[in-house]
Amino acid sequence: MDSSRWVAIQDKETMKTLVIHEMRKQFFNAPLENYILTFDDALYSQYYYWTLIKKIKAPKIFFVATNLIGHGEKREQFSEEHKEFPSCYESLASYRDTGNKENYMRLSELKEMVNEGAILGAHGHNHTKFFDGNLFAQTNKARADIEDMVNWFSRNFKFVPNEFAFPHYEEHWFLKIMLKDYGFKKFHGGERIEIEKEEDILPFL
Repeated sequence: MDSSRWVAIQDKETMKTLVIHEMRKQFFNAPLENYILTFDDALYSQYYYWTLIKKIKAPKIFFVATNLIGHGEKREQFSEEHKEFPSCYESLASYRDTGNKENYMRLSELKEMVNEGAILGAHGHNHTKFFDGNLFAQTNKARADIEDMVNWFSRNFKFVPNEFAFPHYEEHWFLKIMLKDYGFKKFHGGERIEIEKEEDILPFL
């Protein structure tokens, strides 16, 4: 059964929403089908385990921080070997310090997933914090980031998602207003539960 049919027979209003960053083999032992699954940052580990992720009978959406996406040929995916990957914090620190994007998906990998049914959402362009400085500076920074993100999706996928997950779970009224101007309709923030903190998942970790 594909995920769209699964969504149709589930009562999504009663399902908790998990947020997943780097994938781990232990996650696949947990009852993930009982949740709405959101994957943040488009980390390479999500592509590596895509062959397993796409089989999970649950609603799934991948939130992409567009400037973190690299280029090049598609890399290895899971066959029989489980691998460990850097945490999302380590990956972002490596990108900030050196420009390293190897812990994130490449555009070719993301396009393969979309061709196989993955649903994309937006997660900003630079995965940045917007709330430093005065409101004028914050607004200008946020608008520039949104425009770069929207242009990236339009250029590479010929569409722009209508769902947005706030980087670092930082919601703000002015950011939501601007995002609505660009056609975003659904927003995800601190209501999501990190998979490592969900009580029904903990026994499997």
